[in-house]
Amino acid sequence: MLSASEIPLLLKRSHIVSGYRPLHQPRQYYYKSAFCSHNEVINVWSHFLPAICLMLFYVRPELSSESRLPVLILHTGIATLFFGSAFAHLLIYLPLLLVIVLGLQFCSTCYLFVSRPHWPRRLELRMATCLLLALWLYVPLIYRYLSTSSSDPSLHLHTRAFHWLLISGIFMGASVPERFAPGKFDIFGYGHQFFHFCIIMMAWNLCDAAHIDCTSTWSTSDTKAIACAFLLTCAFVSGTVYHLTSKAKRMKYE
Repeated sequence: MLSASEIPLLLKRSHIVSGYRPLHQPRQYYYKSAFCSHNEVINVWSHFLPAICLMLFYVRPELSSESRLPVLILHTGIATLFFGSAFAHLLIYLPLLLVIVLGLQFCSTCYLFVSRPHWPRRLELRMATCLLLALWLYVPLIYRYLSTSSSDPSLHLHTRAFHWLLISGIFMGASVPERFAPGKFDIFGYGHQFFHFCIIMMAWNLCDAAHIDCTSTWSTSDTKAIACAFLLTCAFVSGTVYHLTSKAKRMKYE
């Protein structure tokens, strides 16, 4: 394992001083590293195992019953997040990082990650756009929070998901607890690992809320609109991944 002084600035974590894997190794090396001790191994498994659980306990039952398209799309997005994160932490396919966020968060993270990786305000902008996106996604729930009815069985799950999202942002941006003891949490217990745990809890609450909220009856127009939005999103993300990956390769050889 390498120290922080031996790796590129882009791959360094704040206040993590050791446990980095060497770069430019064969692909098999990084696969095997999932079973070795280094500063990313917890991040790999903390998203890979939940992705497997999501497929077994959420996606498979949904497919075996009368499938609800919105729920399947939600599960697909979360599974993409988890699998993409796991492989990215293995350093196998870094462009997968570009597939796991949408909207302003997607644009700011992807463009700046490739074109301005050393810009000191990149993380702050990423956190701000993530918060803005989260608030925007909760706009359709405002009327439910303002309702005087007390028979909303899933609203508390949406509230918990939002709370976990806010807590995850603290761990993502504040680099705690490692900032208070650099080198002591290099393998286990640094902030990004707690960030993963918060995202798991957020996704768990969202999946359960969707299971309650989504009825099995959907009109043809609703289904077509949801499917078109999903396909357009996939096309946009795929095109941007291709463009920025090509840009990153050109920058490497310039």
